[in-house]
Amino acid sequence: MKLPRLFVAAVVGCLLSVGVASSADKSRVLYLTQSKGFKHGSVNREPKDKPKLDLSASEVAMKQLGQQSGLFEVDCTQDAAADFTKENLKKYDIVMFYTTGELDIKDADRDYFMNEWLKQKGHGWIGFHSAADTFRTNNPAHKWYWDLAGGTFKGHPWNAGELVTISVHDAKHPAMKAFGDEFQIKDEIYWYDHWVPENVRVLMSLNIAKCPTKGEKKKIKEGDEEVEILRVE
Repeated sequence: MKLPRLFVAAVVGCLLSVGVASSADKSRVLYLTQSKGFKHGSVNREPKDKPKLDLSASEVAMKQLGQQSGLFEVDCTQDAAADFTKENLKKYDIVMFYTTGELDIKDADRDYFMNEWLKQKGHGWIGFHSAADTFRTNNPAHKWYWDLAGGTFKGHPWNAGELVTISVHDAKHPAMKAFGDEFQIKDEIYWYDHWVPENVRVLMSLNIAKCPTKGEKKKIKEGDEEVEILRVE
């Protein structure tokens, strides 16, 4: 599988920013791609009318990226109940989510992850795309995840294939170095709920003045158009 250059640069940059090993010891990554809501094709191990796959396209790409970069090793799972546990998390330096819906995570495992694994041990979490479509219902018990992710999925007024302009706010950040100050891309752009901009560092956002704003897009106001964010504890 040939990985797009900007994708490689962005993912490696994200991993560096959350503490991926720069020494001879490779970091261990747990990649959770469980779908308890909408299932994206990129994480589907059971494509329609095709044989069941051992790994989805996204999982194959992430393992390949780890091998090619030499920076990290990836274990893939689609079972939060079995693998997002205190004992299993101890094996890993970074956890990545490409998930949807209400994941089966026990309170004790959540508390260990948030309070000890992240804050005390200094490990890192990365959420890709529909990670924002996880624990998004208006249940106060999910606030820990809203704070972790920086916000939750509200909709995607800009659909896949629409050309948008992205402004980069921190071009020196490892995850942003490949993009310059501004670029255009055809992509599906999320609009966030449970969004508290004061709690995160915005790395890039839509340049609304240079993007189509018909229909639902008119409701987007300044400060709601973040595309990639960083939260540091």
